Amino acid sequence: QSVGISPRALVKRALEVNAARLILAHNHPGSEAEPLRPSEGDVRFSVVAIHALTVIGVQVHDHLIVNKKGFYSLENEGDIERGLAEHKVELQRRRRVPPELQRLHRLLDVGRELAELADRGNGGNDNEGGGTLQ
Repeated sequence: QSVGISPRALVKRALEVNAARLILAHNHPGSEAEPLRPSEGDVRFSVVAIHALTVIGVQVHDHLIVNKKGFYSLENEGDIERGLAEHKVELQRRRRVPPELQRLHRLLDVGRELAELADRGNGGNDNEGGGTLQ
């Protein structure tokens, strides 16, 4: 089970039709005996699509899954909100800075502060000694 469009193609189409808002929808034709539920891939696609479309100013109102028995709203059932929260945690985990780089960033901050102090000490005139290194 997979989504038949890429987020990139979705963004391209939204730009082509000058969309400001949209509702994503697709069908689950073979799942009529089972309760209509989104797959992990459906939720993941929704989250990635929402992020991509938000960047270009398009608001996504919902992602619907339909079959002969009815429909499932990822927005109404809270799947989009949960998916966005999980995605945010994953992005934060990926962006976690290793301790060595944290120390380097602190040293760079201290260096910038020292340079600012030195500039203030000589009135910002690098020609009078004690200025910042370029």
